[in-house]
Amino acid sequence: MASDAHDPEDRPPEMDKAMAYVTRKFGEEYAKQLFCENPINILKGN
Repeated sequence: MASDAHDPEDRPPEMDKAMAYVTRKFGEEYAKQLFCENPINILKGN
């Protein structure tokens, strides 16, 4: 999951709203994978 927000004051990323939407549409486990586990794996180089 990514954001194209370039200015945290005028265009905040609002990732919490995106995660809530994905959770409602696809479930908590899927949202957790997209917003938490995938980014961690990228940082770890997995």
